[in-house]
Amino acid sequence: MLQNHLWQWHNLQLAWQKASRGKRGKEPAAAFEYCLADNLLSLQEELMTENYQLGEYHSFYIHEPKKRLISAAPFRDRVVHHALCNITTPYFEKKFIPDSYANRVGKGTHRALDRCQQFARRYQYYLQCDIVQFFPSIEMCIASGRCVAYRLRIREMPFERPTCNALVKCNASLESSHTRILG
Repeated sequence: MLQNHLWQWHNLQLAWQKASRGKRGKEPAAAFEYCLADNLLSLQEELMTENYQLGEYHSFYIHEPKKRLISAAPFRDRVVHHALCNITTPYFEKKFIPDSYANRVGKGTHRALDRCQQFARRYQYYLQCDIVQFFPSIEMCIASGRCVAYRLRIREMPFERPTCNALVKCNASLESSHTRILG
């Protein structure tokens, strides 16, 4: 079963390596690495017993190219994120459309630009749009209690029991003060 692979030692070690890539000199990654075996054993135990709790996100603003709120997960949570991705990516990769390029192995910016040029040669017009404050609007919806959570059961993935938190349905309208569509 895939969920049993989540807490396997080699998966957690690989997840730590991926999470620490480019961050080895930063304090959170260095602190985790200082007691690496203890931290990985602790994560392994919490995941096996289903007692793992997400940590507090650190939020800050960046101003380039525009003002944007960033919410960063604690390093420990990033290790778990990578552990999940290690076992779920092969499944989801098959479900993505070919023209999805972000955060995918073998894709990336250059391939996306090549594909964009192909479309530009074929079509005269395009629509550029952005959903402003989309993720904060979801958080606001959840925080305000206007949501109903359902267990998500992924039948196509061979998990022993339903996993992966909840699928959230929200009663907030898209015209709320938190979300608007720009063209």
